[in-house]
Amino acid sequence: MTTQIVCPTSSSVRYIKPICVTRSSSRVFYEGKWIQSDRDYLPAVSRDEQAAAIALLAFSKAPVPPTVTHHAVRQAQDATSNLADASPESTASADSPGSTGSQVAQSNKGKARATRSPSCTNRGLSRKASHRGPGKEAREKQDAIREQWKSRAKAIETPRGTQANDFHLFVMSWVRNEVTPYPDDAWAALVAIAIDRSFVQVKHWFSNQRQVAARKGTSRLEEVETVTVDGRSFRLWRKAVESSGPWSDEHFEAALQKVIRGQQAKYEAQLAAMI
Repeated sequence: MTTQIVCPTSSSVRYIKPICVTRSSSRVFYEGKWIQSDRDYLPAVSRDEQAAAIALLAFSKAPVPPTVTHHAVRQAQDATSNLADASPESTASADSPGSTGSQVAQSNKGKARATRSPSCTNRGLSRKASHRGPGKEAREKQDAIREQWKSRAKAIETPRGTQANDFHLFVMSWVRNEVTPYPDDAWAALVAIAIDRSFVQVKHWFSNQRQVAARKGTSRLEEVETVTVDGRSFRLWRKAVESSGPWSDEHFEAALQKVIRGQQAKYEAQLAAMI
């Protein structure tokens, strides 16, 4: 086996000279002759040959390293230097999925998930749930309630041609001017139940008001916004959306009842003053 050994050429070690030698057991074959690689007995050889033999003796007692080029050695040294200088963050973000840094990062993430408090998890779930609409069972329940409202409203009978009184006009005008000029059947049913007027007459009143506004050019459609109310598309006044927050059937019913109670108290006070 031929190995390149770098050894000093003189005792002063002024420069380095590569020497090619052949190793066999404890002897060195150098320039056509065998040299005994015993430090105590190296007869009739030059200082360079003695240095080569001594170097081969130490080399023969260690595992033979694989042959590498100067370029490969340089790359290995650079890689070692980069690893030594790398920060924990860069090590953790190594591209190799099998690297130690990647394994440490994955382990830390696993520990973070394991130690995450239940409250944090619950908050995350609640945020996700708030973005989702009502479930199928909830939607079916809301649909059933709206059908009940319409059934009750349609059961109210008002003689044809009966004019709306001041109370009727006040409540319906509040809905049209403050909430929406486009109530759907469910909300129109709530209005009919609240003022005890037939469902058909309530719907006709809102339709007539829209036609009058269109003829006069006072519809103000640019002030209407389309929003979702309990899964349905609604056109509400922008001021209602901005002032009252998200609307729902329950919200509309509560606001309607509040207006009615306030108007009833006003009428009762006026009646008491007249007596």
